[in-house]
Amino acid sequence: MKRRTRSLLIIFVIGLVLGWLGLSRMDSLLRSKLVDVVGGASGERYVFTLGELRSKPWEGGVSLHDVKLLPRDGHISTAADYALSIMADRVSLEGLSYWALLVHGKLRVDAVRVIAPHVEYMYGGNSKDSTAQVVQEKKKGPPTGDGMIGEIELRDASGVMRRMDRDSADLSVADLDIVLRDLRLSRAEGGSATWQLATARVGLHGVRAALPPLYDAQLDTVELLYPEGDAHIAGMRLAPRADRDAYGKLVDENVELLDLDLARLDLIGIDLLALLTTRAVLVDHLAAKGGHLYLDHDGRLPAKPDRPRVLPRAGLADMGVRVTVDSLEIALDEFRYGDRGARADGYGDIIVEQPHVYAHKVRTQAPLNSEDSLRIRVEGALYGEGAIDARFSMSYGAEDDSFWLSLRLVDMGFVPFRSLTKDMLKASPVEGRIRELTMAINGNDQRADVLFAMGYSGLQLEVLPEEGLKGKLISGVANMAVIDA
Repeated sequence: MKRRTRSLLIIFVIGLVLGWLGLSRMDSLLRSKLVDVVGGASGERYVFTLGELRSKPWEGGVSLHDVKLLPRDGHISTAADYALSIMADRVSLEGLSYWALLVHGKLRVDAVRVIAPHVEYMYGGNSKDSTAQVVQEKKKGPPTGDGMIGEIELRDASGVMRRMDRDSADLSVADLDIVLRDLRLSRAEGGSATWQLATARVGLHGVRAALPPLYDAQLDTVELLYPEGDAHIAGMRLAPRADRDAYGKLVDENVELLDLDLARLDLIGIDLLALLTTRAVLVDHLAAKGGHLYLDHDGRLPAKPDRPRVLPRAGLADMGVRVTVDSLEIALDEFRYGDRGARADGYGDIIVEQPHVYAHKVRTQAPLNSEDSLRIRVEGALYGEGAIDARFSMSYGAEDDSFWLSLRLVDMGFVPFRSLTKDMLKASPVEGRIRELTMAINGNDQRADVLFAMGYSGLQLEVLPEEGLKGKLISGVANMAVIDA
């Protein structure tokens, strides 16, 4: 009996010693396995490094410190589509299967919590050299493959976006939250890694971008949903760095100045993977609401002699970013177009209150064999008074850049046009009303046919300068020539 008790005690002590030795090496074994497994799952383009690891075997958890996923030297160039880098001081693994990792070399974990990481998105050309892919999970049933992660959560992250050949950031994100669910890793026969993703939710707050020399851009909040393919943006602002009277000091050529403020922008059915990998904007429906759009042109700025003037079809085809929007609806509070002539002191403004824009088949980089046609309709109140209805259409396959434009204006006073006519016609209307104005243009790269008709009554003009006997005499003669139509 004593001998058996002694034997059991010796076995127990040996077991404790072996267990202690195993636990003392557990962190080292886990660290080595995690580096191998995560590094392999990241593909040849990336290197995964890990500082300190602290295991919690009784809880099925692991705490990681100084975690980095960085592009590998020699595998990322300016010709690549994109690259990501993620650095975090601490990462927590919850519900980790020690057996699957140490024995089978597979990562099985319930949740990954990444605490306050820094994420960097770098972009270059349009190469399709990508060894790791993410696809939407469509299969059902028990998990299969080389790895499974129930949830990845990044909270309170910061982020930047920049070109690979630049050190400075194009865009910064003050607060970034990402939640990915039901990730599964599998490998093809060639060994390339494929991640299958069920759902993703990305929230960005305080997005800022510098667009020199004229603009600064900001987005208050952005929400991205996958696989729905929806993006919701609140508080979108493209702000000029100078007003329309002074922006000529920032540029050396004749360009328009844009001022955009949107309360909300919704992109429905957006291809998020295309946006991430090639920065192409492919959307089923775009809707914007609230805010304003101001567009100003200062004719006093020098025009570049080699700057070609192109019609809409050619201009859209030559844009550097691929954009496809099947339908579009924009409802603004105000639109303003201001133009200042080369010898004018001030701007003549065209203002449309409550403009609504509807468009179908918006395309850039469309080939000439495209069968799609662009259709746009704009409705609103010109100067808050006259009902305006403008329509535009063109075919992307039209080699002669042909287009059609029509305009109809109903029940509008003449007086609001004073800011436009005083510089162009040296005359200002003081009375009168437009019953109906219609215009239609059929044009191409060679010619344009214009039809114009206007019915009006009670028009009275003041020819500038209106002071003195000469001005009154000329104004009287001009008004004798004006006949109601």
